[in-house]
Parts: sequence; structure tokens; C-alpha cells
Amino acid sequence: MKKLLSTTIAVGIFASLNIAPALADVSAGALPSLNSATNADVTTAGTNMNIQIQGGQGSVGTLNWNNFNVGKDATVNYEFSAHNQTALNKVSATGGISQIYGKITSSGCAGCGYDGTGKVILINPNGVMFGEGASVNLNSFTASTLDGTYNKDTNQLVLNKDSNQGDYGIVVKNGANIYGDKNVTFASNNIVVYNGSKIATNVGNNVGDTAYGKVKLVTADGVNFTYYNNGAVKEISGIKGSADKMTLNVNGDIKSGNIDIRNYSTNDASEINLKGATLKATKAAKGNDGNIWLTAANRIVTEGSSFQTVNQAGAEAKDGGNIKFTAGKKVSVGSSNLNAVGNIDITSQEQNVVVDASNLTAAKDINITAKNIASVQNKSVLTAKNINVKANKDVYVTNSKLTADKITLDAGQTVAGNADVNNSQTNIYAGKDVNVTLANVGNRNNGLIAKAGNNMTITTDGTLSVSSLISGNDMTINADKVIAGYPLTNNKLEVAGDSADRSYIEVGGTFTSNTKNDSFVVTKSTDLTEDGKFQKRHHIQYGNGTEKILLVNKRPYVAPQPPVDPDPETIDLNDDQAKMLNKIPRQPESFNNKTTINNGRTELVDVFAAASQIEIEDDEEE
Repeated sequence: MKKLLSTTIAVGIFASLNIAPALADVSAGALPSLNSATNADVTTAGTNMNIQIQGGQGSVGTLNWNNFNVGKDATVNYEFSAHNQTALNKVSATGGISQIYGKITSSGCAGCGYDGTGKVILINPNGVMFGEGASVNLNSFTASTLDGTYNKDTNQLVLNKDSNQGDYGIVVKNGANIYGDKNVTFASNNIVVYNGSKIATNVGNNVGDTAYGKVKLVTADGVNFTYYNNGAVKEISGIKGSADKMTLNVNGDIKSGNIDIRNYSTNDASEINLKGATLKATKAAKGNDGNIWLTAANRIVTEGSSFQTVNQAGAEAKDGGNIKFTAGKKVSVGSSNLNAVGNIDITSQEQNVVVDASNLTAAKDINITAKNIASVQNKSVLTAKNINVKANKDVYVTNSKLTADKITLDAGQTVAGNADVNNSQTNIYAGKDVNVTLANVGNRNNGLIAKAGNNMTITTDGTLSVSSLISGNDMTINADKVIAGYPLTNNKLEVAGDSADRSYIEVGGTFTSNTKNDSFVVTKSTDLTEDGKFQKRHHIQYGNGTEKILLVNKRPYVAPQPPVDPDPETIDLNDDQAKMLNKIPRQPESFNNKTTINNGRTELVDVFAAASQIEIEDDEEE
């Protein structure tokens, strides 16, 4: 591979040190040096160059350059003479890195209208650098260090790595401004957007249901871009991944209709890294755009960055406005803010997702999915309509706050941690153990649902409201007060795919409840009715399904079918509750599991041997 001396150090090192390799000086009035041109007329006057594309509608003007530098006092202007024209600029392998310090502009197409202006494509295998003061203002702009060809019949640019490509890539330095009305696209083996730089598109126009403005940053060994006639990118295809290290660092500001950032290197040192970046996508009045997508074959890392999707005034209530991070390996969201008018989806396909000291807010849902471990930690705050955290191995939610209509924590093995769930409907499922400390868990409308394949420990400083608790082995509840009897919406309780119209606690081993002042409470729920009559439907089931205790309130109780006990006793409670509770039978001698309620005064062994410790109270008394 042929490389210039100044490009032999990987750009990732420069990004981490916030410096760039030394480049040859470019004079203030420098302009590109032309080798040959087809369907294009190039004229120069002082520090100004005008490039007119010829050949009629859909034509491609091909310009081969010895070098392509623009000094700080220089201007290169592209003039299009018909609809859907393309200026394809290709720099020689010996032409060095393109250094842009001045202006690249377009005078548009006379009579073509807004939709008909052309696109500028710049290909330089040596690299492209936009320096301080650089200003690019075009209809559609694509820069690439991958070599390529353009098919005017399909409006497709086909890019592939070749032997002349260096390591420099595409660099946008502090103070550079890149604007493409409908498109800004970079394709390279390395891309760095420095703090203090800006990349933007128009966000206020549409083609049908598709936003004009799109920013696409892609690192790969090959990629194809298909364009609309107006210059916006319609489709990305032909992705060729790489085992080589590829860096994609964004520290600057990006604003567009859609922001699409992709790194297709599987190298362990490759990643998408956003540090101090600000990304904002606007959902236009029509369509499903306004999205931010990060996609990496290896890792995604954000630190101190802001991601925001917003609705343009009058935007239709369709899909769009989403933030989506997808990595082959780890996703790390650190000290960052994500705010979406749609969904937030964060996925690790092979490893872990870590949300650390970050704020995530979605008008719709937050979905965090990991192949291994999903962790929300260190004072992170998640707010959405629904919050779903799922991992094939473990889910940890530590020192964080989650607020939603419904929260689901789902782990193949363990769910653990401590969190404020802000009275949200909370469902916890673990293939093995549940060990959580929860604040503001459950309320009179939404009781906790939890299922553990092995042991379960639930701790809260206040009242624990329960719809359903199931453990394959031991269960321990630590709370000031336990209230069992809050169903879900529509009188249905959903547990691991099953439905029931009663609340229940099911324990495979030893059940221990540590409460204060006799405060294990079974309440009625006024929305549980049958034939206009209130019926209490609670049970606590112990050990392998061999024993049930049914607790009912004031109305005859119809035992669920089929009963676990072939001859269950049913108790009708009248107003003299204590008298009726004393009729609850003791545990059969053949049942060996131990049930203990420790409330500071009495230890109950077997099935509520001292039945008076169970309080039955009406909703009105709560």
C-alpha cells in the first residue's frame, strides 16, 4: 500500500490526542489543479474557480484532479445547467490529502427549482481534511477515500477500497462548517469530526414521506449510495465489512433530518466513539424520519454527548423520531442525554449494554437488550411509556430511577440492584434469582409482579404492593408493610404467559416476610367483580403445589379450577372476620415445607397457625 509520510500514523491516535498529523502548507489563494474534465467547463479568475456541468439532464461531469486544495481565501463554485446533474471529482493517488480551508459552493441550476439542483462527489484515496474556517455549502455533498464509479442510469455511487487508500481518512477540524441542503455523506476507513465543527442539512422539506436532509458517516471497505434525483441519499447497500482497524469519532455538532453513523470494522480496536458530541434529528412535517442511528460491528461508546430527536411544527403522528444504537459487541452510554419523540433502542448483539450516569427520555418506549449483561447504573434516569431491560444472562439496575407506565426487567439468570421505580407497574422475571431493593414500588392500581426460577428477595423501605410473586425456591420479603391483592388492568394478572383474575404468592421453599406491626395485609380490590358481586380472589401456595390457603372477604369465594388440593376447604367470611379466620385449617402433617412470617411479635410456622396475624381490610380503610 502506498502511503505518504504524513499519513502513516493511525488517525485514531490523533483523535484521542485532539491533534492531526502535520500537512504541507497550502497558500491562502490555493485552488485545485485540473488534469482533465468531461462534460464540465472549468474557469479561473484570481482565487475563484467556477465549474459548470454540461451535457443535459442527468449528466455526469467527471473531473480528474492532480490535487484538490482550497486555500482560506479561495472559492470553488459548482454550476449545474440541468436537472439531476452530478459533479464527480477524482483526485490522483499522488495528489496528497485534500486540504479545504476556503469555500466550496453551488450556484444551483437556473430554472431547475429546489428539487433539481445537483450533487458534488469528491473522491481522494489519500484523505480529505476540512480545516478551521472551511465552509462547504452545497445541495448534496459526498466525500470518500474509497475509490468509486457513478452510474447515472441508477443514480448509484459504488465505492470500494483500493491499494492507493491511505490511513488519514476524512477529518473535520474545529471551526469547519459542512452544509448540504439535502445530503452530507462521508465514506472512508477513518472518520473524525472534531469538537467545534458543524455538519448540517436542511430539515424542513420532504420527498413524499422521506425527509430531504440526511447525514451519513460510514466506515467500511465498500459501500453503495443510491440517490434521489434531488441529491438526497435514498439507500445504502453493498456494505463490505473489514477486519482492519477503523475509527469513527464524532465530537462535533450534527443536525439533520436523519443521522446515520456506521462502522463496519470487526477489529477489536474499532468503534464508534462520541465524546462531547451533539446530534439533533428533526422529524419533518410529513414522513417517518427524524432518526438517529448508530451501528457498529464492534463497539459503541458515548461520553458527555447529547442525542435529541424533535418534531417540526405540525409533524404528523407517524413513526420516526427514534434513537437506535446497535453494536455487535459492547454499548457504553456514559454521562449522556438521549431524548426522543419516538423510541430509544440500545442493543448489544454479543456482549453487554451499560447505561452509566445518563438520562434517557422517550415519548414512546425505551428498550435495552443485551446478549450477556444489561446494566443501568450510577444515578441514571430513564423515563418512557414503557421501559424494557432484557439480557440473556443478568440485569442490574443500581442507584437509578425508572418511570414508565410499565417496567419490565427480564434476565435469563439474575435480576439484582436497587432502584426507584416511581410507582410504575413493575414486572421482574429471572431464570434464577431475583434480589432487588426497590423504592416507590407498586400502588393501589399496580402491584409488583416478580418470578424467579430459584430464590427471590424483595426489599423496600415502605409498603410493598403485590399482584404476584413466584419463586422456585425460597422467598424473602422485607418491607414496612405488604399488601397483596392488586390486580392488573382488565382484572387480569399476567405471569410468564399465564393469566389469572386473582393475586397470588407461590413459594417453592421457605417463605419469610419481615414486616412491622402485624402488617401483612390482604385487601379487597373493587374492580374484581363477578355478576355484580364483589369476590375476593387471593391465595398463597406453598411447596410443589401441594397446599393452598384461600383468603376471601365478605362474599362466598369460588375456588379456582382445577384445585391443587382435591378437597379444598372454602371459607365464607362474614362481618365477624376474626371468628371466620380461626376456621382456617392447619397445614397437613405430611407437608414438610416451613412458612415463617416475622413481624416483630410472632413467628408463624406451617400455614398461618396463628391466623389472627393476617389482616383483612377494605379499600376504603387504606
